[in-house]
Amino acid sequence: MLRTVALIVMTVYMSSNVFGAPQWTSVGLGGGGSIHTPGISPVDPNIMITSCDMSGIYRTVDGGTTWSMIDWHQLNSTNNCTTCYPVCYPVFHPTDANIVYFWGMKGDTAASLLVSNDKGATWSQLVSSPPWGSSVIVRLYVDRGNPNLMFAGTATNAYMSTNAGVTWSVCPSVSGTVVGFLVDQASSVSNRTCFAATSTGVWRSDNHGAAWTSKITGLPASPSLVSFSGGSTASKIVIYCVEASSDDIYKSINKGDNWTSAMGTGIDASQPYSQVIAADAFPDTIYVNHEFVSYTDKIYKSTDNGTNWQSVYSPSTSGGNVELGWGDYEIHVNPLSRGFTINPADANQVLGSYTFNYMTTNGGTSWKQMYTKYADTGVPAAGKKWSSRGIEVTSTWNYNIDPSDANKHYICYTDIGFARSDDAGVSWTLSRTGSPWLNTFYQIAFDPDTPGVIYGAASNDHDLPFYPYTDSDLPGGAVKSTDYGKTWTSISTGLPTGSSPCTPATSIVIDPSDKALYITMFGDGVYKSIDKGNTWTKKSTGLAIGANKHVYSVRVHNDGTLFCNIAVRRIGGLLPDPGGLFKSTNKGETWTNISASCPLYWQMEYDVHPADSNIIYMGAYGHGEGGIYKTSNGGTSWSKLTLPVSDPLGFSPCIDPMTPSTVYFTGHSGTFVSYDSGSTWAELTGIPYGNTTRVTFDSFKNAMYFTTFGGGIWKQGNSGTVLPPTTGATINAKGYPNPCRIAKAVNKQFKIIDLPADAVIEIYNSSGELVRKLLESDFGNFGWVGWDGKNSEGSDVPAGMYIYSIVTSIGIKTGKVGILR
Repeated sequence: MLRTVALIVMTVYMSSNVFGAPQWTSVGLGGGGSIHTPGISPVDPNIMITSCDMSGIYRTVDGGTTWSMIDWHQLNSTNNCTTCYPVCYPVFHPTDANIVYFWGMKGDTAASLLVSNDKGATWSQLVSSPPWGSSVIVRLYVDRGNPNLMFAGTATNAYMSTNAGVTWSVCPSVSGTVVGFLVDQASSVSNRTCFAATSTGVWRSDNHGAAWTSKITGLPASPSLVSFSGGSTASKIVIYCVEASSDDIYKSINKGDNWTSAMGTGIDASQPYSQVIAADAFPDTIYVNHEFVSYTDKIYKSTDNGTNWQSVYSPSTSGGNVELGWGDYEIHVNPLSRGFTINPADANQVLGSYTFNYMTTNGGTSWKQMYTKYADTGVPAAGKKWSSRGIEVTSTWNYNIDPSDANKHYICYTDIGFARSDDAGVSWTLSRTGSPWLNTFYQIAFDPDTPGVIYGAASNDHDLPFYPYTDSDLPGGAVKSTDYGKTWTSISTGLPTGSSPCTPATSIVIDPSDKALYITMFGDGVYKSIDKGNTWTKKSTGLAIGANKHVYSVRVHNDGTLFCNIAVRRIGGLLPDPGGLFKSTNKGETWTNISASCPLYWQMEYDVHPADSNIIYMGAYGHGEGGIYKTSNGGTSWSKLTLPVSDPLGFSPCIDPMTPSTVYFTGHSGTFVSYDSGSTWAELTGIPYGNTTRVTFDSFKNAMYFTTFGGGIWKQGNSGTVLPPTTGATINAKGYPNPCRIAKAVNKQFKIIDLPADAVIEIYNSSGELVRKLLESDFGNFGWVGWDGKNSEGSDVPAGMYIYSIVTSIGIKTGKVGILR
């Protein structure tokens, strides 16, 4: 995205020095991604924790009315390398609501078994040298009658602790990937009967875990278990499992000595099931869910240990027993086949999720959604407004504020496409109708002549350039809206939008000088339109490195220079050709590689100084070269800047256009900020999510918006009120003489005239340093400002090129002036 002070893509900005104490809030529709491994406190059922496939972990203390993301430095989800999804459910202490156990990371540290003593807000390592080494914990269990007795399982072994996790020992004979544990509450506290189930069977210990015996009589030979649960009281114990080879649900009422089918009447026996859950204290009540096969999957419940079943989950936009959210109306009715859990102390409270999350507190009679809030009038439906509950599980690429109406905000999403807001980000509507490519909007550009006209780069291929694609396998193209993003049509004549090869569109910009549009087609090249997108012509001469044509992001600088980068190209585990940064000084007719002296194989985003196109920052993503690079001479030479972390998984440098000496650097290793043009860096504190992508600056509402890779939008600053709508007014101010020899100018001033009454003038040197700030009101509110060529300390500035920024309530305009001495 172009981040200059000109009104091109983002037109409203913020200078970093206006912040007081940082306030971070989550912005968006809510939900939108894969939600997994929820857990419920048996002591306080309003406390729940759930994780997602994009590393974020969320907590609620009010029963799901609102969610907050746990700071990634405290708890960061780890994904299973095979499934790419979190596999360990959080486990709450059975008697103390403050204590929670979970397998995860603290920031970028290695994953470990963690404990929280404040209901999940902060976390610490429970054991420093566990017997499982670096293996992943996939299951945890705490004995509700003796919380000192704990179990943990990996892909190969089960482990036991008798001192609340301080020390651990392996459970002998138990092998395979652990799928569950249970302790018989009727057994003696000092000599427990325990169960451990794995992918290869069920084991029982009758002597507090000292010895274990296989218990698979009645199960298929060489069983393949995918789920295990059960419950016990002082007089009864029932255990359950789901066996994959037979697609059957089994139960045992004699502690595993014999297993029988639990596929009683009322259940669809033709469907495969993935999970069985029972409340620890209620052995007769169980729930099962379908393995994900469609968006109409069901949940079945039995209150007599599988003899009789009833369907208890019937979501429908025309009825059913499920309160729906925006995703159900706009995309699909949601199954509950990834995250599925039950309150150990209440068989009526079940929490389930896939891309959205739902809960019942009455045993399945009714369900409520817990990811979004209805924010519109009338009945919920497609096209209505919604606001987030704080559980944002989406990858976002760009956040935009409309130059013609500051109340209109837009989000470019992965997976769910595009959303718009008419109230400055308070509520949102999914708005991708008409686009042939619904999955991802990477970038939008505003027509400077006609308010409401927006151009977009849309694709069915998502998450570029993070995924290790060889060549893309899904198409994309250019789209256009004439109604402020409500509806879209394809404007792709001349673009390679066919099925072979597939070329997603990843970036689109408009040149304010001649209104030409430029779009990147990943894997092919840059295309140009001089008729507002009606037709396109390829403009890619020189734009390739070997076989790498993964053009990703195109920008237009204030001085008319075009920039475009080529991102990673991966063949298997190899990166045969580097990426690079190119520029064109002839409207895209030819391109020159300006990063040849610094080839980066995993080159990511870049940003260009608004006052000097020779000053460029470029990001790289790990691979031994991760970090941020800078040139001050247009790419003749580059230097790698020193960050607080080595080889970070970097993404985008983002220059604050109002204070260009302030630079942010986003990526998967945290967000960093420099206040001295990259000389020194510190991690940006307060943002709870570690995977950021870009920054949008909003000066009039004192805010910045951070897009993220999997955590939605994070806003820092004023929560704000809705601004009065603007009318598309333009700033007609102009400065003279230019160049200006101060000593010979009228009144020895460079004068800027025809200013709006609220104008603020900020003047920067070629290094991006703020040298002077002037208020139109200082000169009597007569519509002009005079600069005497001095800095804020009263000293003459040296001769050179300076950029002046005119900041007003209707937008920002910039210009350059040469000061002569």
